[in-house]
Amino acid sequence: MIAINFRYPGVQPFSKAQKDQFFGRDDDCERLLDLIFLEKLTVLFGKSGYGKSSLLNAAILPRLEEETAKNRRHYVPVTVRFNLWMGGQDSLLQKFMFHVSHTLEPLRKNKVARVIKGVPDTLWSQLKFADVGVAQSEGLTSSQTLTLTNYPVTFVLIFDQFEEFFSYPHAQQQDFKRQLAELLYADVPTYLKQNEDRHTPEELAFLYEKMDVKVILSIRADRLSDLDRLKDKLPAILHKRYELRALSREQAREALEKPALLSGDFRSPAFNWQPETTERILQELSSDNTGRSSGVEAFQLQILAQNIESLVIRGDIKDRNGDGRPDVFPDDLPADLSNIYAEYYRNKIADLPAERQLVARKLVEDGLVFTGEQGEARRLSMDGDVLRQQFGADEALLKSLEDTFLVRREVNSLGGWNYELSHDTLVKPVVQAREIRRAEEEQLENERRTREAEAQAAKERRRRQRANALSFVAVLGLLIAAWQYWDADNSRDLAEDRLREVQLKEDQRKAAERDKEEIFMSGQVQYTENFLLAGECRLARQGLDTLIRLLPNHATFKTEVDRIEQRWKAQCGRFPSE
Repeated sequence: MIAINFRYPGVQPFSKAQKDQFFGRDDDCERLLDLIFLEKLTVLFGKSGYGKSSLLNAAILPRLEEETAKNRRHYVPVTVRFNLWMGGQDSLLQKFMFHVSHTLEPLRKNKVARVIKGVPDTLWSQLKFADVGVAQSEGLTSSQTLTLTNYPVTFVLIFDQFEEFFSYPHAQQQDFKRQLAELLYADVPTYLKQNEDRHTPEELAFLYEKMDVKVILSIRADRLSDLDRLKDKLPAILHKRYELRALSREQAREALEKPALLSGDFRSPAFNWQPETTERILQELSSDNTGRSSGVEAFQLQILAQNIESLVIRGDIKDRNGDGRPDVFPDDLPADLSNIYAEYYRNKIADLPAERQLVARKLVEDGLVFTGEQGEARRLSMDGDVLRQQFGADEALLKSLEDTFLVRREVNSLGGWNYELSHDTLVKPVVQAREIRRAEEEQLENERRTREAEAQAAKERRRRQRANALSFVAVLGLLIAAWQYWDADNSRDLAEDRLREVQLKEDQRKAAERDKEEIFMSGQVQYTENFLLAGECRLARQGLDTLIRLLPNHATFKTEVDRIEQRWKAQCGRFPSE
Protein backbone atom coordinates (compact mmCIF):
# COMPACT_ATOMS: atom_id res chain seq x y z
CA MET A 1 0.00 0.00 0.00
CA ILE A 2 1.35 3.45 -0.98
CA ALA A 3 1.72 5.93 1.88
CA ILE A 4 -0.32 9.09 1.32
CA ASN A 5 0.80 11.28 4.22
CA PHE A 6 3.31 14.08 4.06
CA ARG A 7 5.29 14.88 7.18
CA TYR A 8 4.45 18.54 6.60
CA PRO A 9 0.92 19.54 5.50
CA GLY A 10 2.07 22.46 3.32
CA VAL A 11 -0.85 24.77 2.58
CA GLN A 12 -3.33 22.61 4.47
CA PRO A 13 -3.90 23.23 8.18
CA PHE A 14 -2.90 20.34 10.42
CA SER A 15 -5.75 17.93 11.06
CA LYS A 16 -6.55 16.10 14.27
CA ALA A 17 -5.09 12.95 12.71
CA GLN A 18 -1.74 14.78 12.35
CA LYS A 19 -1.42 15.64 16.04
CA ASP A 20 1.79 13.60 16.35
CA GLN A 21 3.39 15.71 13.59
CA PHE A 22 2.43 19.01 15.21
CA PHE A 23 5.34 20.59 17.10
CA GLY A 24 6.28 23.96 18.52
CA ARG A 25 2.97 25.04 20.04
CA ASP A 26 2.92 23.22 23.41
CA ASP A 27 2.92 26.42 25.43
CA ASP A 28 0.21 28.02 23.26
CA CYS A 29 -1.91 24.88 23.62
CA GLU A 30 -1.68 24.89 27.43
CA ARG A 31 -2.45 28.59 27.76
CA LEU A 32 -5.40 28.45 25.39
CA LEU A 33 -6.73 25.28 27.00
CA ASP A 34 -6.64 26.94 30.44
CA LEU A 35 -8.80 29.75 29.09
CA ILE A 36 -11.24 27.32 27.51
CA PHE A 37 -11.66 25.37 30.74
CA LEU A 38 -12.15 28.56 32.78
CA GLU A 39 -14.29 30.70 30.47
CA LYS A 40 -17.54 30.31 28.60
CA LEU A 41 -16.36 32.43 25.66
CA THR A 42 -12.77 32.60 24.39
CA VAL A 43 -11.44 34.51 21.38
CA LEU A 44 -8.40 33.15 19.54
CA PHE A 45 -6.87 35.69 17.19
CA GLY A 46 -3.71 36.05 15.14
CA LYS A 47 -2.47 36.93 11.68
CA SER A 48 -3.46 34.75 8.77
CA GLY A 49 -0.79 32.10 8.32
CA TYR A 50 0.18 31.87 11.99
CA GLY A 51 -1.60 28.52 12.43
CA LYS A 52 -4.86 29.14 14.34
CA SER A 53 -6.73 26.30 12.60
CA SER A 54 -3.78 23.94 13.06
CA LEU A 55 -3.60 24.73 16.78
CA LEU A 56 -7.30 23.99 17.19
CA ASN A 57 -7.25 20.82 15.08
CA ALA A 58 -3.98 19.20 16.09
CA ALA A 59 -3.61 20.42 19.70
CA ILE A 60 -6.89 21.54 21.29
CA LEU A 61 -9.15 18.80 19.89
CA PRO A 62 -6.78 15.95 20.92
CA ARG A 63 -6.38 17.48 24.38
CA LEU A 64 -10.17 17.60 24.81
CA GLU A 65 -10.26 13.91 23.88
CA GLU A 66 -7.59 13.22 26.49
CA GLU A 67 -9.65 15.00 29.13
CA THR A 68 -12.71 12.98 28.14
CA ALA A 69 -10.69 9.78 28.46
CA LYS A 70 -10.09 10.58 32.15
CA ASN A 71 -13.79 9.77 32.72
CA ARG A 72 -14.58 12.92 34.66
CA ARG A 73 -16.27 14.99 31.99
CA HIS A 74 -17.28 14.30 28.40
CA TYR A 75 -16.13 17.10 26.06
CA VAL A 76 -18.03 17.21 22.78
CA PRO A 77 -16.28 19.59 20.33
CA VAL A 78 -18.24 20.86 17.33
CA THR A 79 -16.21 22.73 14.69
CA VAL A 80 -18.22 25.19 12.57
CA ARG A 81 -17.19 26.96 9.34
CA PHE A 82 -19.70 29.37 7.86
CA ASN A 83 -17.78 30.16 4.64
CA LEU A 84 -18.23 33.44 2.79
CA TRP A 85 -21.84 34.47 2.14
CA MET A 86 -22.65 34.54 -1.58
CA GLY A 87 -26.44 34.87 -1.44
CA GLY A 88 -29.08 32.21 -1.94
CA GLN A 89 -27.41 29.72 0.39
CA ASP A 90 -28.04 28.26 3.84
CA SER A 91 -28.43 30.70 6.73
CA LEU A 92 -26.09 30.91 9.70
CA LEU A 93 -28.47 28.81 11.81
CA GLN A 94 -28.86 26.19 9.06
CA LYS A 95 -25.10 25.86 8.71
CA PHE A 96 -24.72 25.56 12.47
CA MET A 97 -27.39 22.83 12.56
CA PHE A 98 -25.63 21.00 9.72
CA HIS A 99 -22.27 20.98 11.53
CA VAL A 100 -23.89 19.88 14.80
CA SER A 101 -25.70 17.01 13.08
CA HIS A 102 -22.61 16.00 11.10
CA THR A 103 -20.43 15.97 14.22
CA LEU A 104 -22.83 14.29 16.63
CA GLU A 105 -24.37 11.69 14.34
CA PRO A 106 -21.75 9.03 15.22
CA LEU A 107 -22.50 9.59 18.92
CA ARG A 108 -26.19 8.87 18.45
CA LYS A 109 -25.76 5.22 17.57
CA ASN A 110 -27.83 2.96 19.83
CA LYS A 111 -29.10 5.96 21.81
CA VAL A 112 -32.78 6.37 22.61
CA ALA A 113 -34.08 9.70 21.37
CA ARG A 114 -35.73 12.16 23.71
CA VAL A 115 -38.60 13.82 21.90
CA ILE A 116 -40.43 16.96 22.97
CA LYS A 117 -43.00 18.45 20.67
CA GLY A 118 -43.18 22.12 19.84
CA VAL A 119 -39.74 23.30 20.89
CA PRO A 120 -38.46 25.68 18.15
CA ASP A 121 -35.17 25.12 16.33
CA THR A 122 -32.54 27.30 17.96
CA LEU A 123 -28.89 26.94 18.92
CA TRP A 124 -30.07 25.96 22.41
CA SER A 125 -32.54 23.29 21.26
CA GLN A 126 -30.04 21.82 18.81
CA LEU A 127 -27.59 21.13 21.61
CA LYS A 128 -30.21 20.30 24.23
CA PHE A 129 -31.65 17.51 22.16
CA ALA A 130 -28.28 16.50 20.75
CA ASP A 131 -27.26 15.75 24.33
CA VAL A 132 -29.61 12.80 24.27
CA GLY A 133 -29.80 12.16 20.54
CA VAL A 134 -33.27 13.58 19.97
CA ALA A 135 -35.28 13.33 16.79
CA GLN A 136 -38.21 15.66 17.41
CA SER A 137 -41.65 14.13 17.16
CA GLU A 138 -44.16 13.24 19.84
CA GLY A 139 -44.02 11.55 23.18
CA LEU A 140 -41.68 11.20 26.11
CA THR A 141 -41.44 8.20 28.42
CA SER A 142 -39.29 7.42 31.41
CA SER A 143 -37.24 5.01 29.33
CA GLN A 144 -36.19 7.85 26.99
CA THR A 145 -33.65 9.42 29.28
CA LEU A 146 -30.38 7.92 28.08
CA THR A 147 -27.64 10.47 27.43
CA LEU A 148 -24.54 10.21 25.31
CA THR A 149 -22.39 9.48 28.33
CA ASN A 150 -22.62 8.72 32.02
CA TYR A 151 -20.49 11.78 32.77
CA PRO A 152 -21.36 15.48 32.59
CA VAL A 153 -21.30 16.76 29.02
CA THR A 154 -19.59 19.98 27.92
CA PHE A 155 -20.17 21.13 24.39
CA VAL A 156 -17.22 23.06 22.96
CA LEU A 157 -18.31 25.07 19.93
CA ILE A 158 -15.32 26.05 17.79
CA PHE A 159 -16.12 28.71 15.20
CA ASP A 160 -13.09 28.67 12.92
CA GLN A 161 -12.41 31.61 10.58
CA PHE A 162 -15.18 33.54 12.31
CA GLU A 163 -14.54 36.62 10.15
CA GLU A 164 -16.75 34.90 7.55
CA PHE A 165 -19.70 35.41 9.93
CA PHE A 166 -19.71 39.13 9.13
CA SER A 167 -20.30 38.55 5.41
CA TYR A 168 -23.85 37.30 6.13
CA PRO A 169 -26.96 39.52 6.09
CA HIS A 170 -27.34 41.79 9.10
CA ALA A 171 -30.64 40.21 10.18
CA GLN A 172 -29.03 36.77 10.32
CA GLN A 173 -26.11 38.12 12.36
CA GLN A 174 -28.50 39.75 14.82
CA ASP A 175 -30.57 36.60 15.30
CA PHE A 176 -27.51 34.37 15.65
CA LYS A 177 -25.75 36.51 18.25
CA ARG A 178 -28.98 36.74 20.27
CA GLN A 179 -29.31 32.96 20.26
CA LEU A 180 -25.60 32.52 21.06
CA ALA A 181 -25.91 34.84 24.07
CA GLU A 182 -28.99 32.95 25.25
CA LEU A 183 -27.17 29.63 24.85
CA LEU A 184 -24.18 30.81 26.90
CA TYR A 185 -25.71 32.96 29.62
CA ALA A 186 -29.43 32.18 30.08
CA ASP A 187 -30.52 29.27 32.30
CA VAL A 188 -33.37 28.53 29.89
CA PRO A 189 -34.44 30.25 26.68
CA THR A 190 -37.18 32.90 26.66
CA TYR A 191 -39.50 30.53 24.82
CA LEU A 192 -39.51 28.06 27.70
CA LYS A 193 -40.23 30.70 30.32
CA GLN A 194 -43.23 31.88 28.31
CA ASN A 195 -44.61 28.41 27.51
CA GLU A 196 -44.11 26.29 30.62
CA ASP A 197 -47.82 25.40 30.68
CA ARG A 198 -47.43 23.55 27.36
CA HIS A 199 -45.09 20.91 28.79
CA THR A 200 -45.41 18.10 31.29
CA PRO A 201 -43.48 18.19 34.57
CA GLU A 202 -41.16 15.49 33.24
CA GLU A 203 -40.45 17.51 30.11
CA LEU A 204 -39.84 20.65 32.14
CA ALA A 205 -37.47 18.80 34.46
CA PHE A 206 -35.39 17.77 31.46
CA LEU A 207 -35.57 21.17 29.76
CA TYR A 208 -34.48 22.98 32.92
CA GLU A 209 -31.40 20.81 33.33
CA LYS A 210 -28.53 23.23 32.80
CA MET A 211 -26.26 22.69 29.81
CA ASP A 212 -22.54 23.35 29.90
CA VAL A 213 -21.47 25.08 26.70
CA LYS A 214 -18.20 26.78 25.80
CA VAL A 215 -17.49 28.80 22.69
CA ILE A 216 -14.20 29.51 20.90
CA LEU A 217 -14.17 32.19 18.22
CA SER A 218 -11.10 32.00 15.97
CA ILE A 219 -10.60 35.15 13.91
CA ARG A 220 -7.89 36.95 11.95
CA ALA A 221 -6.17 39.74 13.87
CA ASP A 222 -7.05 42.32 11.22
CA ARG A 223 -10.75 41.51 11.72
CA LEU A 224 -10.73 41.50 15.53
CA SER A 225 -12.50 44.85 15.71
CA ASP A 226 -15.52 43.30 13.96
CA LEU A 227 -16.32 41.53 17.23
CA ASP A 228 -17.42 44.89 18.64
CA ARG A 229 -20.63 44.39 16.67
CA LEU A 230 -21.54 41.55 19.03
CA LYS A 231 -20.93 43.44 22.28
CA ASP A 232 -24.58 44.45 22.73
CA LYS A 233 -25.47 40.77 23.31
CA LEU A 234 -22.04 39.44 24.29
CA PRO A 235 -20.50 42.30 26.32
CA ALA A 236 -17.54 40.22 27.52
CA ILE A 237 -16.60 39.01 24.06
CA LEU A 238 -13.15 40.64 24.05
CA HIS A 239 -12.37 40.17 27.74
CA LYS A 240 -10.88 36.69 27.43
CA ARG A 241 -8.80 36.41 24.31
CA TYR A 242 -5.61 34.69 23.29
CA GLU A 243 -3.25 36.02 20.63
CA LEU A 244 -1.41 33.42 18.60
CA ARG A 245 1.88 34.98 17.58
CA ALA A 246 4.45 33.97 14.98
CA LEU A 247 6.68 31.06 15.90
CA SER A 248 9.82 31.96 17.78
CA ARG A 249 13.07 30.64 16.36
CA GLU A 250 13.08 27.76 18.83
CA GLN A 251 9.44 26.90 18.16
CA ALA A 252 10.12 27.00 14.42
CA ARG A 253 13.21 24.82 14.84
CA GLU A 254 11.11 22.19 16.64
CA ALA A 255 8.32 22.38 14.03
CA LEU A 256 10.86 21.97 11.24
CA GLU A 257 13.23 19.30 12.53
CA LYS A 258 11.12 16.90 14.60
CA PRO A 259 8.63 15.74 11.91
CA ALA A 260 11.54 14.78 9.63
CA LEU A 261 12.72 12.17 12.13
CA LEU A 262 9.36 10.52 12.83
CA SER A 263 8.82 6.89 11.89
CA GLY A 264 5.48 5.96 10.39
CA ASP A 265 3.47 5.65 7.20
CA PHE A 266 4.84 8.67 5.32
CA ARG A 267 5.60 9.25 1.68
CA SER A 268 9.14 10.21 2.51
CA PRO A 269 11.80 8.35 4.48
CA ALA A 270 13.10 10.02 7.62
CA PHE A 271 15.67 12.70 6.78
CA ASN A 272 17.94 15.25 8.44
CA TRP A 273 17.93 19.04 8.35
CA GLN A 274 21.56 20.05 8.61
CA PRO A 275 22.21 22.75 11.26
CA GLU A 276 23.39 25.32 8.73
CA THR A 277 20.25 24.67 6.66
CA THR A 278 17.98 25.22 9.63
CA GLU A 279 19.83 28.40 10.52
CA ARG A 280 19.43 29.85 7.04
CA ILE A 281 15.70 29.07 7.05
CA LEU A 282 15.14 30.59 10.47
CA GLN A 283 17.20 33.66 9.61
CA GLU A 284 15.41 34.40 6.34
CA LEU A 285 11.87 33.52 7.44
CA SER A 286 12.12 35.42 10.72
CA SER A 287 13.34 38.70 9.22
CA ASP A 288 10.98 41.42 8.00
CA ASN A 289 11.62 43.79 5.10
CA THR A 290 13.92 45.91 7.26
CA GLY A 291 15.98 42.92 8.40
CA ARG A 292 14.58 42.92 11.94
CA SER A 293 13.52 39.65 13.56
CA SER A 294 9.74 39.26 13.47
CA GLY A 295 9.11 35.57 14.09
CA VAL A 296 8.35 32.77 11.62
CA GLU A 297 4.97 32.28 9.96
CA ALA A 298 3.94 28.68 10.54
CA PHE A 299 2.24 28.49 7.15
CA GLN A 300 5.36 29.66 5.28
CA LEU A 301 7.52 27.20 7.18
CA GLN A 302 5.20 24.30 6.30
CA ILE A 303 5.16 25.17 2.59
CA LEU A 304 8.94 25.28 2.48
CA ALA A 305 9.25 22.04 4.46
CA GLN A 306 6.81 20.18 2.21
CA ASN A 307 8.65 21.46 -0.86
CA ILE A 308 11.88 19.96 0.49
CA GLU A 309 10.08 16.76 1.47
CA SER A 310 8.91 16.42 -2.15
CA LEU A 311 12.56 16.54 -3.24
CA VAL A 312 13.35 13.80 -0.72
CA ILE A 313 10.51 11.67 -2.10
CA ARG A 314 11.83 12.09 -5.66
CA GLY A 315 15.31 11.09 -4.54
CA ASP A 316 16.84 14.47 -5.37
CA ILE A 317 18.29 14.81 -1.86
CA LYS A 318 20.92 12.21 -0.97
CA ASP A 319 22.46 10.75 2.17
CA ARG A 320 25.71 12.70 2.42
CA ASN A 321 26.99 11.60 5.85
CA GLY A 322 26.35 7.86 5.61
CA ASP A 323 23.77 7.55 8.41
CA GLY A 324 21.16 6.11 6.04
CA ARG A 325 19.00 9.26 5.94
CA PRO A 326 18.95 11.97 3.27
CA ASP A 327 20.58 15.22 4.39
CA VAL A 328 19.16 18.64 3.52
CA PHE A 329 21.92 21.20 2.94
CA PRO A 330 21.55 24.92 2.17
CA ASP A 331 22.12 24.36 -1.55
CA ASP A 332 18.93 22.22 -1.58
CA LEU A 333 16.80 25.25 -0.62
CA PRO A 334 15.05 27.56 -3.10
CA ALA A 335 17.14 30.57 -4.06
CA ASP A 336 14.49 33.07 -2.91
CA LEU A 337 12.66 32.08 0.26
CA SER A 338 10.77 35.40 0.42
CA ASN A 339 8.72 34.53 -2.68
CA ILE A 340 7.75 31.07 -1.56
CA TYR A 341 3.94 31.45 -1.76
CA ALA A 342 3.95 32.55 -5.40
CA GLU A 343 6.55 29.92 -6.25
CA TYR A 344 4.45 27.25 -4.55
CA TYR A 345 1.37 28.19 -6.58
CA ARG A 346 3.29 28.24 -9.87
CA ASN A 347 4.91 24.87 -9.14
CA LYS A 348 1.62 23.19 -8.23
CA ILE A 349 -0.03 24.44 -11.44
CA ALA A 350 3.02 23.32 -13.44
CA ASP A 351 2.67 19.82 -11.96
CA LEU A 352 -0.66 19.42 -13.77
CA PRO A 353 -0.83 18.15 -17.38
CA ALA A 354 -0.16 21.02 -19.79
CA GLU A 355 -3.61 20.82 -21.39
CA ARG A 356 -5.30 21.28 -17.99
CA GLN A 357 -3.22 24.10 -16.58
CA LEU A 358 -5.23 26.99 -18.07
CA VAL A 359 -8.57 25.52 -16.96
CA ALA A 360 -7.12 24.95 -13.50
CA ARG A 361 -5.83 28.52 -13.30
CA LYS A 362 -9.17 30.03 -14.35
CA LEU A 363 -11.02 27.81 -11.87
CA VAL A 364 -8.73 28.83 -9.00
CA GLU A 365 -8.12 32.47 -9.94
CA ASP A 366 -11.60 33.40 -11.17
CA GLY A 367 -13.78 30.93 -9.28
CA LEU A 368 -12.27 30.66 -5.81
CA VAL A 369 -11.20 34.27 -5.15
CA PHE A 370 -13.55 37.23 -4.79
CA THR A 371 -12.37 40.84 -4.96
CA GLY A 372 -14.69 43.36 -3.31
CA GLU A 373 -15.39 46.97 -4.24
CA GLN A 374 -12.67 48.16 -1.87
CA GLY A 375 -10.12 45.88 -3.52
CA GLU A 376 -10.02 43.37 -0.66
CA ALA A 377 -9.58 39.86 -2.02
CA ARG A 378 -11.06 36.88 -0.17
CA ARG A 379 -11.33 33.20 -0.92
CA LEU A 380 -14.68 31.66 -1.80
CA SER A 381 -16.20 28.29 -1.02
CA MET A 382 -17.90 27.10 -4.22
CA ASP A 383 -20.07 24.10 -4.98
CA GLY A 384 -18.30 21.54 -7.17
CA ASP A 385 -21.20 21.39 -9.65
CA VAL A 386 -20.96 25.16 -10.18
CA LEU A 387 -17.21 24.94 -10.84
CA ARG A 388 -17.72 22.14 -13.35
CA GLN A 389 -20.38 24.10 -15.24
CA GLN A 390 -18.63 27.48 -15.26
CA PHE A 391 -15.08 26.38 -16.01
CA GLY A 392 -15.45 23.05 -17.80
CA ALA A 393 -13.64 21.23 -15.01
CA ASP A 394 -14.21 17.54 -14.49
CA GLU A 395 -13.97 15.37 -11.43
CA ALA A 396 -10.39 14.37 -12.28
CA LEU A 397 -9.21 18.00 -12.36
CA LEU A 398 -10.87 18.82 -9.04
CA LYS A 399 -9.26 15.72 -7.57
CA SER A 400 -5.86 16.76 -8.97
CA LEU A 401 -6.18 20.24 -7.43
CA GLU A 402 -7.13 18.66 -4.14
CA ASP A 403 -4.18 16.26 -4.34
CA THR A 404 -1.80 19.19 -4.89
CA PHE A 405 -3.27 20.78 -1.73
CA LEU A 406 -4.05 24.00 -3.60
CA VAL A 407 -7.72 23.48 -2.78
CA ARG A 408 -9.57 21.56 -0.15
CA ARG A 409 -13.11 20.33 -0.05
CA GLU A 410 -15.74 19.81 2.60
CA VAL A 411 -19.22 18.33 2.47
CA ASN A 412 -22.07 20.83 2.16
CA SER A 413 -25.63 20.72 3.40
CA LEU A 414 -26.90 19.52 0.00
CA GLY A 415 -24.84 16.34 0.15
CA GLY A 416 -22.27 17.59 -2.37
CA TRP A 417 -18.83 19.11 -1.98
CA ASN A 418 -17.68 22.70 -1.63
CA TYR A 419 -14.17 23.64 -2.79
CA GLU A 420 -11.99 26.54 -1.59
CA LEU A 421 -8.36 27.65 -1.52
CA SER A 422 -6.47 25.78 1.16
CA HIS A 423 -5.42 28.93 3.02
CA ASP A 424 -5.92 32.71 3.07
CA THR A 425 -2.22 33.33 2.44
CA LEU A 426 -2.61 31.86 -1.05
CA VAL A 427 -5.09 34.60 -1.99
CA LYS A 428 -2.42 37.24 -2.70
CA PRO A 429 -0.23 35.11 -5.04
CA VAL A 430 -3.36 33.79 -6.78
CA VAL A 431 -4.63 37.34 -7.36
CA GLN A 432 -1.19 38.37 -8.67
CA ALA A 433 -1.16 35.38 -11.03
CA ARG A 434 -4.68 36.29 -12.17
CA GLU A 435 -3.62 39.85 -12.99
CA ILE A 436 -0.65 38.59 -15.00
CA ARG A 437 -2.82 36.06 -16.85
CA ARG A 438 -5.49 38.62 -17.67
CA ALA A 439 -2.86 41.10 -18.90
CA GLU A 440 -1.45 38.40 -21.18
CA GLU A 441 -4.94 37.54 -22.44
CA GLU A 442 -5.64 41.22 -23.11
CA GLN A 443 -2.37 41.56 -25.03
CA LEU A 444 -3.21 38.52 -27.16
CA GLU A 445 -6.67 39.95 -27.86
CA ASN A 446 -5.18 43.31 -28.87
CA GLU A 447 -2.74 41.55 -31.18
CA ARG A 448 -5.60 39.63 -32.75
CA ARG A 449 -7.57 42.84 -33.34
CA THR A 450 -4.48 44.50 -34.83
CA ARG A 451 -4.01 41.62 -37.25
CA GLU A 452 -7.66 41.87 -38.31
CA ALA A 453 -7.33 45.64 -38.84
CA GLU A 454 -4.14 45.17 -40.88
CA ALA A 455 -5.85 42.51 -42.98
CA GLN A 456 -8.78 44.84 -43.62
CA ALA A 457 -6.41 47.68 -44.51
CA ALA A 458 -4.58 45.43 -46.95
CA LYS A 459 -7.88 44.46 -48.54
CA GLU A 460 -8.79 48.12 -48.98
CA ARG A 461 -5.37 48.85 -50.51
CA ARG A 462 -5.93 46.10 -53.06
CA ARG A 463 -9.34 47.55 -53.88
CA ARG A 464 -7.80 51.00 -54.33
CA GLN A 465 -5.12 49.58 -56.62
CA ARG A 466 -7.80 47.96 -58.75
CA ALA A 467 -9.69 51.26 -58.89
CA ASN A 468 -6.52 53.10 -59.93
CA ALA A 469 -5.94 50.55 -62.66
CA LEU A 470 -9.43 51.18 -63.99
CA SER A 471 -8.75 54.91 -64.00
CA PHE A 472 -5.55 54.38 -65.97
CA VAL A 473 -7.38 52.32 -68.56
CA ALA A 474 -9.96 55.04 -68.87
CA VAL A 475 -7.31 57.72 -69.40
CA LEU A 476 -5.55 55.55 -71.95
CA GLY A 477 -8.80 55.11 -73.81
CA LEU A 478 -9.25 58.86 -73.88
CA LEU A 479 -5.79 59.33 -75.42
CA ILE A 480 -6.48 56.73 -78.04
CA ALA A 481 -9.76 58.42 -78.89
CA ALA A 482 -7.99 61.78 -79.22
CA TRP A 483 -5.43 60.25 -81.56
CA GLN A 484 -8.22 58.71 -83.62
CA TYR A 485 -9.91 62.08 -83.80
CA TRP A 486 -6.67 63.73 -85.05
CA ASP A 487 -6.20 60.97 -87.59
CA ALA A 488 -9.77 61.40 -88.79
CA ASP A 489 -9.19 65.14 -89.26
CA ASN A 490 -6.39 64.28 -91.70
CA SER A 491 -8.67 62.01 -93.66
CA ARG A 492 -11.05 64.41 -95.27
CA ASP A 493 -12.94 61.75 -97.10
CA LEU A 494 -13.83 59.87 -94.00
CA ALA A 495 -13.97 62.88 -91.70
CA GLU A 496 -17.67 63.14 -91.31
CA ASP A 497 -18.22 59.41 -90.89
CA ARG A 498 -15.29 58.99 -88.53
CA LEU A 499 -16.23 62.13 -86.58
CA ARG A 500 -19.66 60.73 -85.94
CA GLU A 501 -18.08 57.42 -84.99
CA VAL A 502 -15.64 59.11 -82.63
CA GLN A 503 -18.40 61.25 -81.12
CA LEU A 504 -20.49 58.17 -80.56
CA LYS A 505 -17.59 56.31 -78.95
CA GLU A 506 -16.71 59.37 -76.91
CA ASP A 507 -20.24 59.62 -75.62
CA GLN A 508 -20.17 55.97 -74.71
CA ARG A 509 -16.76 56.37 -73.08
CA LYS A 510 -17.87 59.39 -71.07
CA ALA A 511 -20.96 57.57 -69.92
CA ALA A 512 -18.81 54.61 -68.90
CA GLU A 513 -16.28 56.97 -67.29
CA ARG A 514 -19.00 58.65 -65.30
CA ASP A 515 -20.24 55.25 -64.16
CA LYS A 516 -16.72 54.17 -63.28
CA GLU A 517 -15.97 57.38 -61.44
CA GLU A 518 -19.21 57.07 -59.54
CA ILE A 519 -18.15 53.55 -58.55
CA PHE A 520 -14.65 54.77 -57.76
CA MET A 521 -15.99 57.64 -55.62
CA SER A 522 -18.21 55.24 -53.68
CA GLY A 523 -15.30 52.85 -53.14
CA GLN A 524 -13.03 55.75 -52.17
CA VAL A 525 -15.58 56.88 -49.53
CA GLN A 526 -15.85 53.37 -48.14
CA TYR A 527 -12.14 52.56 -47.86
CA THR A 528 -11.43 56.04 -46.35
CA GLU A 529 -14.03 55.39 -43.65
CA ASN A 530 -12.56 51.94 -43.08
CA PHE A 531 -9.08 53.41 -42.63
CA LEU A 532 -10.51 55.82 -40.07
CA LEU A 533 -12.11 52.92 -38.23
CA ALA A 534 -8.78 51.06 -38.29
CA GLY A 535 -6.89 54.11 -37.02
CA GLU A 536 -4.84 54.39 -40.28
CA CYS A 537 -4.77 58.21 -40.29
CA ARG A 538 -2.22 58.68 -43.08
CA LEU A 539 -3.99 56.30 -45.46
CA ALA A 540 -7.31 57.90 -44.58
CA ARG A 541 -5.83 61.32 -45.42
CA GLN A 542 -4.66 60.09 -48.81
CA GLY A 543 -8.15 58.80 -49.55
CA LEU A 544 -9.70 62.08 -48.38
CA ASP A 545 -7.37 64.15 -50.59
CA THR A 546 -8.38 62.04 -53.62
CA LEU A 547 -12.05 62.63 -52.84
CA ILE A 548 -11.55 66.39 -52.51
CA ARG A 549 -9.65 66.45 -55.82
CA LEU A 550 -12.46 64.62 -57.63
CA LEU A 551 -15.30 66.41 -55.86
CA PRO A 552 -15.80 69.24 -58.44
CA ASN A 553 -16.98 66.64 -60.96
CA HIS A 554 -19.09 64.75 -58.43
CA ALA A 555 -21.07 67.28 -56.43
CA THR A 556 -23.49 64.59 -55.21
CA PHE A 557 -20.70 63.29 -52.91
CA LYS A 558 -20.07 66.66 -51.24
CA THR A 559 -22.04 65.87 -48.06
CA GLU A 560 -20.25 62.56 -47.54
CA VAL A 561 -16.81 64.10 -48.23
CA ASP A 562 -17.49 66.92 -45.75
CA ARG A 563 -18.58 64.41 -43.12
CA ILE A 564 -15.41 62.31 -43.60
CA GLU A 565 -13.22 65.40 -43.46
CA GLN A 566 -14.79 66.42 -40.13
CA ARG A 567 -14.26 62.92 -38.75
CA TRP A 568 -10.62 62.95 -39.89
CA LYS A 569 -10.01 66.29 -38.20
CA ALA A 570 -11.58 65.06 -34.97
CA GLN A 571 -9.76 61.77 -34.95
CA CYS A 572 -6.49 62.42 -36.73
CA GLY A 573 -6.10 66.18 -36.77
CA ARG A 574 -2.75 65.93 -35.03
CA PHE A 575 -1.25 64.32 -38.18
CA PRO A 576 -0.20 66.59 -41.05
CA SER A 577 -2.09 66.13 -44.27
CA GLU A 578 -0.18 64.74 -47.14
